Amino acid sequence: MTGERSGRRRAPGSLPAEDPSWWFAAVWLIFLVLPASALVGSPAGTPARVLAGLALVGFAVVYSLAFRNPGLLPVRGEPGNTLAWCGVLVGLVLLSVPAVGVWAFVMAPHLAALWAFRLPLRPALVALAVLLAAVACVVLGGLLPPSSGWVLTMYFTSTAVVGGMRFAVHRDEQHAALASELALAREREEVARDVHDVLGHSLTVIALKAELARRVLDAQPERARAELDDVLGLARESLAGVRSTVGRLRTPDLAEQAEAARTALGAAGIEADVAGRPEAVAGPRRGVLAWALREAVTNVVRHSHASRCTVRWTPTTLTVTDDGDGVLGPEGNGLRGLRERVAQAGGTVRLRAGDRGEGTVLEVRVP
Repeated sequence: MTGERSGRRRAPGSLPAEDPSWWFAAVWLIFLVLPASALVGSPAGTPARVLAGLALVGFAVVYSLAFRNPGLLPVRGEPGNTLAWCGVLVGLVLLSVPAVGVWAFVMAPHLAALWAFRLPLRPALVALAVLLAAVACVVLGGLLPPSSGWVLTMYFTSTAVVGGMRFAVHRDEQHAALASELALAREREEVARDVHDVLGHSLTVIALKAELARRVLDAQPERARAELDDVLGLARESLAGVRSTVGRLRTPDLAEQAEAARTALGAAGIEADVAGRPEAVAGPRRGVLAWALREAVTNVVRHSHASRCTVRWTPTTLTVTDDGDGVLGPEGNGLRGLRERVAQAGGTVRLRAGDRGEGTVLEVRVP
């Protein structure tokens, strides 16, 4: 009896847009076959029977529209809109009573479903309780024939089913909302990590080249001009990198990062020994190793005080070795971000001292 299974959320007081799953609510109209059968055998006169038949058809149409496009009624906002639709449905039920009698109560669960799935959970449960109490008063007050006690049983059972389904939808909505929040949090972390990786590397190289240009400005103006041209180019590349990273459009290329590593190390006065064939690394691994190479070289330039750096990679591994100060202090954001990125790809990151206890070796392995 529900037309809202997808867990979509709407602002409080707003009306749902046209619901493409309205047909799910319409399926439950099959139970109108009971009052329709009673109508066929009804002893009522022809006018009452015709009126009841039209009321049953109208009930089916209005019930479907109440889910498919509730905005058809001029009443805006909840629960007023739902109350207006229920008022129309109750009127149609009353028109059918002279001909179908107690079987008109078969349509009561549809009213409960309308309240349950058009309102937030708490108001929906209150509405179900009110409707159940009203039906109980009608039955227990003797307003129906003594043999119609089954009406209360039927309505209680159907209300329990509707309430259970409403709880299930509410739970799905909560799970969907939580999943959306977690996905958004992960995306933010990934974007922050990507921006850090892009800017951390590029700004380090820019600072080094700018410092070099300042030192040689008087003695070697041509070289200073060349370094400043590199700074301008790096700044433009960094801006493009940030834009594409935020837009999730770009993963760094391993061949480009290898060349960038040589440039960065050379600008820092560190002898660079970079060897390996980028094309030998498969596509998914290539992006991970490119990020790892960028972060590793940035750390060498910033923190190692090394004179030499060696970069080697295979189709599944990357090794960056320097002869600097060694592994000192806690890990920074860059290395933590690198571990997270590699772990997402199913790989591992190992940071250790060099073979003779000097320098640092960073090993990245991806499956």
